[in-house]
Amino acid sequence: EPAPVAEPVAETEVVKEPTPEPEVAAKPAPEPVAEVSPEPKPVPEPEPVAEPAPEPEPVAKVVKASGQCPQPRKTKSAPSNIAKMDKTGGASMDKGKLLYTKTSKPMACKMCHGDNGDGSGKLGAILKPPPRNFTCADTMKGVSAGQMFWIIKNGSAGTGMVAHGKTLKDAEIWDVVKFVRSEFVG
Repeated sequence: EPAPVAEPVAETEVVKEPTPEPEVAAKPAPEPVAEVSPEPKPVPEPEPVAEPAPEPEPVAKVVKASGQCPQPRKTKSAPSNIAKMDKTGGASMDKGKLLYTKTSKPMACKMCHGDNGDGSGKLGAILKPPPRNFTCADTMKGVSAGQMFWIIKNGSAGTGMVAHGKTLKDAEIWDVVKFVRSEFVG
């Protein structure tokens, strides 16, 4: 007997209903913005340049010291013939000032002793003991011009004072001594 034949099954099409989209409130269209050109900003006038303050009048002697005063020291004394020497009479105050403030080598004296000779120079702040305070009368009363010459020329052991005998001529050292004694020593 022949095998039974299955009857064709009708294919059914599955149709999905579209899901309704959630309702979204309609946003109003943005209102057109009128283009406004910015008003030009006023250009500020340049500030007037202040005249520089006048230079203060030079002070002949600094009366009050800002460095340590008195300063205990055990600086080696110059030989008596040099300690008694004073050649500041023939020395140049102007050359001494230039050496003290700018041109002395290896560095200007003011780097340690300060603009006012009180030992408060930029490098002087790190030295132990601090540099000599030339404005301290108690310290300087026993320091002769010859002693200053000797120390500048030979340095001072145990301090930051280096010898300048190889970089300055004797006449230049006397110029510095004259400037320091005239300007700072009270």
